[in-house]
Amino acid sequence: MPKVSKRSSYHHGNLRPALKAAALELVEEAGIGGLNLREAAKRLGVSPAAPYRHFPDKTALLAALAEDGFQMLLPQLEDARGQAGEDGFASFVGVGLAFVQFGTEHPAHFRLMYGADSPSRATYPELANYDLEGFRILCDAIARAQTQGTFRPGNTRQMALVSFSLVYGAVSAFIDGQMSRLGFSRSEAEEALAAGGAYLLNGFRAAD
Repeated sequence: MPKVSKRSSYHHGNLRPALKAAALELVEEAGIGGLNLREAAKRLGVSPAAPYRHFPDKTALLAALAEDGFQMLLPQLEDARGQAGEDGFASFVGVGLAFVQFGTEHPAHFRLMYGADSPSRATYPELANYDLEGFRILCDAIARAQTQGTFRPGNTRQMALVSFSLVYGAVSAFIDGQMSRLGFSRSEAEEALAAGGAYLLNGFRAAD
């Protein structure tokens, strides 16, 4: 993403998005632990107190970034499902690929949305709603494939949980560098992800 330009002052209406952009840069550079409001303010050339007019604390800023991520991801999942039409199998594949693509292209947002340091859903229930909406889209694709006889009958939510766990783990390993540390190039890692998806699909397929 482009670097935030340092300015001596910000109008009330544009300081909030500027703070989010600066905060995202810090997360990309140093992880969630590297973010603090004082440093974000310093990058923008505003007073240390200025961020608190928009965010009461660091966690509120992280929650706002996580919400931005979900607002980018969910339309992409819906679009992938829509492009598949009524084909449940194609919808399942498309939704999975869209999730992987988002995670690898937006690692900072992905960590804020799903990582261990993601803001509490009890404190920010809107994030829990986004979580459930994404999961519902996946469940819908699996249920449709089951109805059409492509996937075997079974507990749809369990199958969705297994599917989510696979792609979440794969994206996390990819963006955290674990695959490269194991000697996989980007193309080799992408091939491994595709192979893992094929194994999962074979397990879900209805018996002939």
